[in-house]
This record gives sequence, structure tokens and C-alpha cells, in this order.
Amino acid sequence: MFKNTLVCLFFVLFKIGFAQNQEYYFSHYKVENGLSHNSVLCSMQDEKGFLWFGTKDGLNRFDGHSFKNFRKEIGNPKSLGSNFIECMHEYNHALWIGTDSGLYKYNEASEDFDIVKESLNSPILDIENDNEGNIWFIARSLLYKYNIKTKTVENYLNDFVKVEEITKTPNGQIWVAYQNVLFQYVKETNSFKRCEIKFNTKNDSAIIISKIYSYDNTEIVIGTQKNGAFIYNIDNSIISKINVSSNTPLYVRDFVKKGPDNLWIATESGLYIYNIKNGSSKNLSKSYNDPYALSDNALYSLTLDNEEGIWIGSYFGGINYYPKPYTSFKKYFPKLGENSISGNAVREIKPDNQGNLWIGTEDAGLNKLNTTTGVFTNYQPTNSANSISHYNVHGLLLNENKLWIGTFDHGLDVMDINTGFVTKHYGWQNNGNLLSDFVFDFYKNKKD
Repeated sequence: MFKNTLVCLFFVLFKIGFAQNQEYYFSHYKVENGLSHNSVLCSMQDEKGFLWFGTKDGLNRFDGHSFKNFRKEIGNPKSLGSNFIECMHEYNHALWIGTDSGLYKYNEASEDFDIVKESLNSPILDIENDNEGNIWFIARSLLYKYNIKTKTVENYLNDFVKVEEITKTPNGQIWVAYQNVLFQYVKETNSFKRCEIKFNTKNDSAIIISKIYSYDNTEIVIGTQKNGAFIYNIDNSIISKINVSSNTPLYVRDFVKKGPDNLWIATESGLYIYNIKNGSSKNLSKSYNDPYALSDNALYSLTLDNEEGIWIGSYFGGINYYPKPYTSFKKYFPKLGENSISGNAVREIKPDNQGNLWIGTEDAGLNKLNTTTGVFTNYQPTNSANSISHYNVHGLLLNENKLWIGTFDHGLDVMDINTGFVTKHYGWQNNGNLLSDFVFDFYKNKKD
């Protein structure tokens, strides 16, 4: 009987998970977990599987269990020159770190850093590589190309006044952006071609590009400071708006493509998951009642790891991690002021024949979950004769329309599940002469 009940319960819960929309549960990593600072500005995974997070106060390497912090060390020329980490990039088996005082190469064997001298004391806004052995970086809004083999630096002062964002298509094409303009690198002339874009908004002059990201050879995703996101088609120069619902101007910080259709968008207004194929979207944001929600709405970085999990850096809430979902189980936990389960210490779960789950807790009474609507009904001890006798429930047994409720040191209640009223109470001093008021469990035999 016990085995059959578990199988039935497993089926009901699994059915609930499939019937409802996909849930997103995040784990959190903050200063108390070893992170050097809760403002995470950039992130990446290296070829060995380590995760790296750049913060306002130090560089962090995460091995899945603990963080190793790298900071500026006074008097050590081989340490980082600043603790403010702006951006990171890996190329040719080396990690490149952009700080607000220069570009550094990480030496894995000695776990120290070398400065690119031409970048000294310059804030590094972005880093990329081409397919020719060069590192491209933006320092003080000026674009530079660093040849790794010759260790020479070339600037592009004549091509544009300033540049703030850079990306590379999978086939190696370099693109940069400033204000509301895209520039395409032309290898044959070693120069950049200006690409005029007509943004389909009411006020083109208000467009300020905050991020560019390429996930294939034909499209570039453009994030802006106040006008959300766009997709630019390289072949026909057509730009289209990514339409997501937002009550405020949407400031976009980062993108990552997950799977064939989903574009994850980090913004100052939470996370948006946009389906490129059908145009649908979902917004995830911080919820004070939900310990599994995002820890902050100001999101700065997105990294897709080798196991299809996503790491999200936030400005105030550290790191949020969303693993690849392997099951469709939904979590239930108390939410103040919302319809939810009462209590965290779930002791017993029994399904009835009306599609409900009766859930006894040791810290907050009895709950009924309607598995069709998802609505909870909470039952707490009150002064009423029809209420349960105690909040600490240990045993439950459904016998037709009667729910037998065993409590800790407060006897036995019998509830009519149609009305939700307790109709009988048994204790060691009355109504049955129980040997103890601690009713631990129930069993119904074949003789009823």
C-alpha cells in the first residue's frame, strides 16, 4: 500500500510539473560564499571549465566548490593593476582581463598577470579576437589591435572618434559600435566601413548602443540604453525590434543564445527570455518572497557554461545560476502575502479522490493543494472547535471523505474534507483513551 501511494503521488506531482509553464529556479553566490564583491560586471568560462567573474573589487575564479580571488597587491608588478574588472576574454589558451587601469594577460602557471604596456592606466571597455592572431580591445573609447606574436599595438584613430562595443561573427568578422552606429572591419584595407542603420523608433537620436552580440554570420543583436534590443541583418541591412513587454525604458546589458531559439537578455529590469522563432518572451525578476528567484533586477553579464547552465552577474546581488533543467518538478514554499503552502517542514502528503493533495507540516499546520488550479487552502489551529488542534502535524490518513490528522502532543483530529471542519477530536483524557497525545502515524487494515 505504501509503495502504491508513493507511485500515485509521484505521478500527480510530475503531471503538475508538465501541466504548468516552465519554472526557473536560481542558486545564488555572494560575498558570504567567497565572492570578492556582490557587483558582478562580467563573466566567462575558460577552456578548462573554470568560471571567472569580474567584480568591482577583484577577479574571481570558481571551480564549482570555492572561489579564488585575485586582487591588486601593492608593490607587486605581477598583480592586477586594479580591482575593478570591466571585461574578460579567452583566446589562444590565454585569459585576457580588462580593468579600469589596463589590459592584463593571466599567466596560468604562476597565477600572475602581465600588463599590455600601451593600455596602462586606461579603462578597458571590451575585448575580442580575430582569426589572425590579434586581440582587439577598447581603451578610453579608442580601438586597438594587439598582435600577440609581435606584441605590437595598432590604433584606429582615423576610422571613428570613439568606439564602445565590439563583437565577432563566427566566421571572424569584426564589428564595433558607438552611439547609434555600427562599423564593419574591412580586412583588405585595414579600415572600418560605416553601416547606416535606420532604427524603427520614433526618435533615432535617442538610440545609444550598450551591447552588440553575434550568434551567427548573418545577424547581430544590438542592445540599447533606453530602447530595448534589435536584430540587425548583415546581408540586407534590415533592423527589426525585439518586442518584449516592459513598463520602463529597457536598458540592455548583455545577451547569450541558449539552444536553437532562445535569446537571454540581461537588463536593468530583470531577465528576458526571447524566442527568436515565434517572438514570445518571458520576464524574470527579483521577488522578495521567492528564495529561488533572481537576487537582483540589475543584471550585467550572462555566461552559458559547457553543461548548458547559465550564470548571471548582477550589480547588487552577486551571481545567479540556472542549471540545465533535468526534471519538471515545481517547488512549493511559503510566500508572505501570496497564496502558497504554509510551513517549510513537510511531514506527510496524501492524495484524495478529488484531485487534491493534503499536506501536513510540522511548523505551520495543514494544507490542501488543488492540483488543477494550484490554489492552496491553509488550516491552522484557532479557538474554534472545528479547527485542527495543533500546528505540528505528524500523521495523515484519508478514509473516504474523512481525513484523520495526528498531531504532536495534541491528540487526533478527524476532518470532513468537503467542509474543511474538524468533526471529532480524540485525546488520551477523552474520546478513546489514547495512550499518548503524540499520534505519529496511521495504518488502516483489511478489516477497516
